[in-house]
Amino acid sequence: MRKSLIVFCTIIIAMVVVITLWKMPHRNDQAIAFAAELEKEVPVDSVLIALQNDVVKIFEYDCATSGCHRGRRPKKRLNLEADQMVKAMVNVTSIGIDSLKLVDLENPEKSYLLMKIKGGEGIVDDRMPIEAPPLPDAQIQTIEDWIMRLAEVEKMKKAEAQPIPAKK
Repeated sequence: MRKSLIVFCTIIIAMVVVITLWKMPHRNDQAIAFAAELEKEVPVDSVLIALQNDVVKIFEYDCATSGCHRGRRPKKRLNLEADQMVKAMVNVTSIGIDSLKLVDLENPEKSYLLMKIKGGEGIVDDRMPIEAPPLPDAQIQTIEDWIMRLAEVEKMKKAEAQPIPAKK
């Protein structure tokens, strides 16, 4: 009887693990989706990829949590999950201040996202993340570096698209 109970429990545990893994979003799938989404916005380079991977980790841990910037109804309509964050932020007007973009590739230093995580003057409501300690300076710098690199790559993309003037 005891042996049958152990076998039964083992089978149930194995089934729970398989179902959980099957339903769990796979990080590789998220990373691939994120890179594809990012590539639609700007061309990707190795520095940008490294920075975006770090930013994804920061957002997943501190921002894209249940009840905040995750799921079908994220706060402020800002989904920071890996496969959603680029289209949710890059060149998107802020809900808080409609004259600013969350991530502004034309003026990256004026990105409202940076203002919110730094707690700068002119933000609406509180510094992000709310109800948690501010992000460490190193993480803020990583996000800022990512935004600056996005802007640099976008400028390179535009420069490459410029027609070469004809010689007279």
